Amino acid sequence: MLETDEMVMHVQHRDAHRVHRQWLEDIARWREEHRQAAAMLKAVEMAWSQAQGALDEHAGRIKALEEHLTRHEQVFHDHGRMPDDAGPDPLLDEHREFDIGHAATRKAHEKMQDLYQGVMAEALELMKLTHPGAIVRETVA
Repeated sequence: MLETDEMVMHVQHRDAHRVHRQWLEDIARWREEHRQAAAMLKAVEMAWSQAQGALDEHAGRIKALEEHLTRHEQVFHDHGRMPDDAGPDPLLDEHREFDIGHAATRKAHEKMQDLYQGVMAEALELMKLTHPGAIVRETVA
């Protein structure tokens, strides 16, 4: 009976060696993937830092639109009138330009909103994967 036990142990050892080799190969692959992920995260971090400039520009455009609205409303208030279509009116021309800029800014804002919602959703998922016990905000507005 001892031979049988030794044979079973030998088979078990052989199987364990095979499994250990596979595990070590997995670890080698994961180390490479870890290196690649770290490089990708660094690239994302750099791009995300540069996105601050786009946010600042976008905020500047919105502030300029707000200033335009305030100026126009003040002109209406000061002159006690609304522009008419009787002839060329610089206010109407400015307002048409405002409409064009406002529409372009709306599109840019929607694009940024999609980007930021997507990035935050992905960051949340990554946080949940890498910090399973952490309490993370579940909703992204």
